[in-house]
Amino acid sequence: MNKELNTKEICKQIKSSGNNGCIIWSRETNQHFVSNRHFLIRFDELPKDVLVSLFSIFFKLPEVGQTLQSVYGEVDEKGTPLNVASIYKPEQQSIEGEVTKYLKEFDEKLLLRVIKFPGHESYINEKYMKMTKDKNPKVEKNIATVPVYFANGDLILLPVRDTSKEDKKIVDMLRNRK
Repeated sequence: MNKELNTKEICKQIKSSGNNGCIIWSRETNQHFVSNRHFLIRFDELPKDVLVSLFSIFFKLPEVGQTLQSVYGEVDEKGTPLNVASIYKPEQQSIEGEVTKYLKEFDEKLLLRVIKFPGHESYINEKYMKMTKDKNPKVEKNIATVPVYFANGDLILLPVRDTSKEDKKIVDMLRNRK
């Protein structure tokens, strides 16, 4: 089990996604992938609490090579595993960033954590940030919209796209910080 992952918070997000949206659980030969389309978590072996959370939604384990999906409580079984090859590329992530202490309010309901990279900033939903203790994420390209990898590639979070002008002050402050 990756010590940089917070399974208590992962379980909260699994339950929330299972009840209020979409949760996908895919099993391959030696690993499990769990996603809600905003995050992707990879496990070699599922921690017991995560397994219980997933089982409470799906009431079964996927077979090797199978994907289970729950959309607003309706479970669908797919015979093929989730295609993560296009985004799950931890070995290609070479640009290191830093999780800052700064939060940005977005849409009155959403708090975004500011992640500083050498040539850009990414904004990650704070409730997803609670799933990791990692403070040094990585990305493949210096672009604000690419997936951000945490916990040695075991957790991928998609940034929120925000191009508002009020961000300029935060961005300038981060760039000038030594």
